[in-house]
Amino acid sequence: MEDAKKCKYCQNEIDKKAKVCPSCNRKQEGKTKFIIIGIILILLVLIGVLGKKKAKDSTDLANQITNKQSSGDNKESDSAKNTGSEKGEAKTSSDPTVEPAKESKSEPGEESVKIYNDGIYRVGTKIPAGEYVVFAADDVLNGYMEIASSSRGTLEDAIANSAFTYNTIVTVNDGNYLILDGAYAISIDEAKELDLTREGMFKVGVHLKAGEYKFECTNESTAYVQVRSDSSHDFDSILTIESFEDEKYITVEDGQYLDVFGCHIVQ
Repeated sequence: MEDAKKCKYCQNEIDKKAKVCPSCNRKQEGKTKFIIIGIILILLVLIGVLGKKKAKDSTDLANQITNKQSSGDNKESDSAKNTGSEKGEAKTSSDPTVEPAKESKSEPGEESVKIYNDGIYRVGTKIPAGEYVVFAADDVLNGYMEIASSSRGTLEDAIANSAFTYNTIVTVNDGNYLILDGAYAISIDEAKELDLTREGMFKVGVHLKAGEYKFECTNESTAYVQVRSDSSHDFDSILTIESFEDEKYITVEDGQYLDVFGCHIVQ
């Protein structure tokens, strides 16, 4: 019979579509059930394998992130140690020239130069009392320096201030606050060579010799030169103010200061 099949148990011929053998009354289970069971088993195996792989990948990714973070933290820590870039903190440089490289390292036998960056410094605590050369940190933007009696930042607390394109010189006393914005300060003992062709402040006997100097305007606007008795930036420290539109000769003595605006010294 084409439409017959043998019972799996009693081997009698039964209808091909029969689900129960009429002779032994036993169910006739087809291959479909085994195929489904096999597929299910295969899927379970694949899920297990993929789950393990996914877990491994997640672990590896977590380890990579952790390693990168650790590496980044180490780099930031090293950078912080090398640059000392936090406001109100001093950093060091081995180059004692006019505008020292901020990240230069000390050579064996060399003394490092302490540089005070942007920030507010209480004199006597964060910065020693004394005289400092303050440089603009950017050649395009002006630097700003202020001496204050407190850290409140009010106009009443300002003792003196100055904006400059190259440098200024200032003396600070214990209890004062030195405020630097877009600028950094170096002890005058470590900044004895300045660019005299720039607009700025220069100490006679340190940055230039006593004597007569010629000044020329750097542009068509009026220039002026102040001769000061000290670097307090107090109005009473101004000895003379010379304004001109072309050139001017000025004589200075040791211990005096030249504050140059809109012109430069002709050497």
